[in-house]
Formats: sequence, C-alpha cells, structure tokens
Amino acid sequence: MSISMHCRKAIAAVAFGVAAVLTGTSQSSAASVNVLPSYWDSITTTGTMGVLRAGAPFSVGPLSSQVSLIDNAFLPAGTIWNQDTWWWDADPSVNINPVVHTIALSTAVTVDRFVLQGDNNDAYQIDYWNGASFVAAYTAAAVGGAGMRTRDSGLLAPITTNLLRITASGGDGYYSLSEIQAFSATVVPVPGALLLFATGAGVFGVFARRRRLVQ
Repeated sequence: MSISMHCRKAIAAVAFGVAAVLTGTSQSSAASVNVLPSYWDSITTTGTMGVLRAGAPFSVGPLSSQVSLIDNAFLPAGTIWNQDTWWWDADPSVNINPVVHTIALSTAVTVDRFVLQGDNNDAYQIDYWNGASFVAAYTAAAVGGAGMRTRDSGLLAPITTNLLRITASGGDGYYSLSEIQAFSATVVPVPGALLLFATGAGVFGVFARRRRLVQ
C-alpha cells in the first residue's frame, strides 16, 4: 500500500512560510513544529491491514487511511483500537511477517521529538534512516488506560533523516496507529517567490481537513 500527495505537501510548505511572515517570525528561528504534514512524500505499509484472525474477540472496525497518520489530528483518548484507525492483526494467519510502515520525506529534516498515538497495551518503535541503515529513534512503550493513547518522547538528541520506519511489538498482537508527529526547530526554507502566490484561501484550506471522530 502506498500513497503520495505532492500538491498538499507543497501548499502546506507555503503555509508555513506565510505564517512566519504574518507573525514576524523568521523561519530559521521558528518554534518547534511537526514537519510531517508539510514534508512527507509517501507513506508505505507492507502487510495486510484491517483483517482479523479467525476467532478474534473483536468485530472488524472501520479502517482509516494512511494519510490520517500525519494529518495533525488525534482521536479522543480511549477510542476503540480498531475504530477509524490504521490497524492490523499480527497473527501469522493474517500477517506472516511483521507489518512495517515507512514515511519518506521530500527532504532531510532535523528532528528532536516524536509524538505517537497508538493502542495502549503495545509498544511502537520509530526508527530513522541514517544514510546506511535504520537506527532506533524512539520507543513508545505500552501505557495504562484503554484504547488509543498518546505518547510523547519529550526532547531527544537531534537526528537528521528523510526516512522514518514504524513497527509494533509486544502486547496482544492487535495493533493500531492514529497519529505520528515529528518535531523540528528548524523549518526548511520556503522560496520567497512562492509567498507571492499564496492566498488566504489556499493557506487555510490546507488545515481544513479533519478526521472524523469516533463517538
């Protein structure tokens, strides 16, 4: 499974530049921002999504899209693990090999914090490509509560990459993700000429997309 949206990425990048101009903040000194909505190039998943093993104690729930992983929107805490999430069953009858999600970026970014929303009783590993191999960046450990829960890495040693990989382990083998965020204090510069073509409607349109919330 793979999806790309280059126009959305380009417009969002312009939006960051316009916001900086309007607020009087230079991009080189901008506050830490989640770079994934602006600079993702493709999202790829290897494995079968939205299918349950025979005899599972759950009903098949609605499967969200890959893009929902980087849309800057969280589900309400406690949302059922397979309700409008990007979910999968790790049982060998469904997935012989581990499911892997890869987010490719259009440019290298320097990241020092991750936020991830996933099912509560599982661990989710975020690795980054260092130019030669994938290296561990952050492990979102299992937490208390039920359903979808958000984990925040806090400030980490900065890493620079254009490729992130997310996998799951432990828990009950029923995994799901709702949101992945990667924060950077360094915003990739937007050519000044592009700002001339950014209209208010175009900028605010980027942020109008919302995920349907499960009641």
